[in-house]
Amino acid sequence: MPTYRESGCHIAVPKVQSKVGFVYICPGRHEEKLGKPCAGQTGVMLESALLLLHAKKPEIFWSAERQHYLITNAWPHVEYKKKTDRSVPLVSEISSHENLEGLYHEIKLLRYIVACGNLAHVAVDRCRKAFHLESIVAKVSHTSRQALGCPTNTVLPIRLDKWACSVIKQF
Repeated sequence: MPTYRESGCHIAVPKVQSKVGFVYICPGRHEEKLGKPCAGQTGVMLESALLLLHAKKPEIFWSAERQHYLITNAWPHVEYKKKTDRSVPLVSEISSHENLEGLYHEIKLLRYIVACGNLAHVAVDRCRKAFHLESIVAKVSHTSRQALGCPTNTVLPIRLDKWACSVIKQF
């Protein structure tokens, strides 16, 4: 699956074509350091959520392992306070034709898209309108602990289960 945006820590493409993908907002410092999307706690939460998604809906989430899914970001550029003085891009940046065209080419073959976070929702919606993206989209919160409400370790499994159930209900 070719990408029209510069390859890097914003995207992970599975070796075999996947019908399911995840769109996050943008790579941050952990992604930059490790050279892959959804690193750090966000990645840990995604991996835990994939176990739940696979258990709940194996006909869609056929694997519990992240390397079997496309994972990309609405904005391919690294953003974090010490580097760019912000942690997310502007809506106008993710909505630019050039950016949306690149994102569309990354996700156009997906049957199911999990859009994680409000800016990811905006980007995927605009791909639908501008390029007639036909994927089924689940709009959910980001999988960062902060977006999940900073739950304690006791409450975290409950929050992740609710997150996974929200994805399943939208598919």
